[in-house]
Amino acid sequence: MSYVNLSTFKRYVGADATTDDDLLQDCLSDAQKYIETQTSRIFECTADTTRYFDAFADTVQYRELFFDTDLCQITSVVNGDGATITTAQYVTNPRNITPYYSIQLKLSSTTYLNYDTSPENAIAVTGRWAYSLTPPQDIIHATKRLAKWYYNQRDTSAEVDRPMLTNSGATLLPSAIPKDISDILNTYKRRQP
Repeated sequence: MSYVNLSTFKRYVGADATTDDDLLQDCLSDAQKYIETQTSRIFECTADTTRYFDAFADTVQYRELFFDTDLCQITSVVNGDGATITTAQYVTNPRNITPYYSIQLKLSSTTYLNYDTSPENAIAVTGRWAYSLTPPQDIIHATKRLAKWYYNQRDTSAEVDRPMLTNSGATLLPSAIPKDISDILNTYKRRQP
């Protein structure tokens, strides 16, 4: 699962030879990891996984179940008593956009979020646990741009982690993540509902 493939990135940086392929791939991986860490989000999901939730701690009045991360597609919800909760019995929050942060049982539903013997890990939600199925275009751009910035750092002979004083007395400040990347990532930072 990579937001940008190697051939696309090679075109972006203008690299033709295969001699730097490993380094380029490392830069892509590092950029993706940085983006996910800074935003507390995953921006692509290709397979369903199941996460388990507590019928006490993760619910409000046994009617709303809060997720611990983004969910962009729901496949199934199995209650703590083993019964499947159908899409006709709940709505997502938010209603019309993803990612979802919770499901809320409809008032017309006679179902409650419950359990048989123990509330811990009683409710199973299967789906695509990510911000989106495929990364948004600006996240793809930020990945390429940040990976290129990482790649270009290999050419600097200076220490890039602290200020330096040149022979002429000028102070060189350390490189920082480019501002346009930080601006993009700030719009995607996960905040608790």
